Amino acid sequence: DFVLRKYTRAEKKESGLFYLNLYEGVGKKAEYGKRVYVNYYVTDTAGKIYDSNIKDIAIKGGIYHKEIAYKPFDFVLGDDALIAGWNEGVSYMRVGGHCKLVIPSRLAYGELGFSSIPPYTPLVFDITLVKQADN
Repeated sequence: DFVLRKYTRAEKKESGLFYLNLYEGVGKKAEYGKRVYVNYYVTDTAGKIYDSNIKDIAIKGGIYHKEIAYKPFDFVLGDDALIAGWNEGVSYMRVGGHCKLVIPSRLAYGELGFSSIPPYTPLVFDITLVKQADN
């Protein structure tokens, strides 16, 4: 399996998501229904950067736009508007943690693709869970 050869410590979840914990974090575990704040970038398996909320990475990847505010991305964990693999992966994290997720296309944008991401593209997310609201 390509993912396990490249990321030998990755854990394959029942859904098909691969989760690689790079740093555990010492804060609270992410909880469904709570607002979480993350820094991230996303690539394809060849390393092409598609999106990031981190200015230096956006510049490096040639996707920087000066009108975008590069700050932690916040969302309610479990929100149906987000791809399934993203919600599942973040749910394994603790505040302060850092991970890589390898998300098969069926848990990402599938046969439709999204914006510049072609159909059937597995995605690699690098995510740091910055904080979780107490709500």
